[in-house]
Amino acid sequence: EEILSHDTVLAVLADGTLEVSETIRVRAEADAIRHGIYRDFPLRRRSPAGQTVQTGLTVLAVQRNGADAPHLLSEDGAVARLRIGAANRLLPVPSEQTYRIVYRATGHLDVGLDQDRLLWTAIGADWDFPVAAASVEIRVPEGVPILNPQAYTVGRFRRAGDGIETAAAPGEFRATVTRALPPGPRLALDIGWPANAIAFAPAPLAPDARRAWQMSPALAAAAASLAGIAALFLVWLAVGRDRTRGTIYPQFDPPRSLSPAALRFVQRQGFDETCLTAAILSMAVKGRSGSRSTKAARNGACRSIRCRPWAPKASSSARASRRSTRRSWLGSAASTCRPTRPPRFMSAMPRKSCGARWNTSIAARRFVPIAAG
Repeated sequence: EEILSHDTVLAVLADGTLEVSETIRVRAEADAIRHGIYRDFPLRRRSPAGQTVQTGLTVLAVQRNGADAPHLLSEDGAVARLRIGAANRLLPVPSEQTYRIVYRATGHLDVGLDQDRLLWTAIGADWDFPVAAASVEIRVPEGVPILNPQAYTVGRFRRAGDGIETAAAPGEFRATVTRALPPGPRLALDIGWPANAIAFAPAPLAPDARRAWQMSPALAAAAASLAGIAALFLVWLAVGRDRTRGTIYPQFDPPRSLSPAALRFVQRQGFDETCLTAAILSMAVKGRSGSRSTKAARNGACRSIRCRPWAPKASSSARASRRSTRRSWLGSAASTCRPTRPPRFMSAMPRKSCGARWNTSIAARRFVPIAAG
């Protein structure tokens, strides 16, 4: 089985619509051609700008051996398939059948800067049979010159124009294949004419081609790469780089924002019992903590500490009252200090941390405050 001839006549109408007549003569031997043949038409194509555009198809007539033939047109995604023949009728074998398909197609013209162009695939790569002979004739409206016409075959690994004879005439271009085409390669024609010589509407974009990765894969890949680089740069800018160092100058007094416990932590590069002692005494001096007597305190244990919530800055009289309270608290504690077995966290208490009432003996002996009375 083979395609004996495949002849195409294409006319470009004044509005840019293509009217195509294909005459296909085949030899049927009931192997693959049993009920008839089929013809596939692409409903989408890639424009020279890299965009996916939508094409239209309208079947006008289908004939077999000069008579109307039953046919069915179905769409499957980006391809429309025209099946010619009856499902309940077999072709006589062996026999030669001649099919004629007339249809109109839209969306195949491309707008250029100085010239508009038509890229037409006369014989697609969907045929599973060799093509013994093929010809394509393209006609344009009267008075429109044809510019830079080309005809070539496109195979799996090559693109060549040898084996094709071309002839150009006013308003007409013809290409004839001089040798048989094996299954797979396709025959394509590319012609142009001056810009705006034929008024036509640009081909619409495919419904799902408005996405960047379908309009131009290279552009989409570049945009994705740039977006990834930008994201990595922002992450590095936020957490990856070192902070800008300020001017280093000597300070003769500790910063006011650091508490005694924090200064101890900075000096020792760690936390110890003295840090806790300094924090408790600092809270007492600032009026943030107080004391109360407990049963355990009466038996000689340490005084329990109770933290008071923060309060707004009081008036001068209130501050004076708090100072007198602290003096009385420290005084009573000093007056009732007695030797005992102290906790470990009091062993390193500095002399001046207990106030003036806890005098020189604090450095030589270990004392803990107990409850007064």
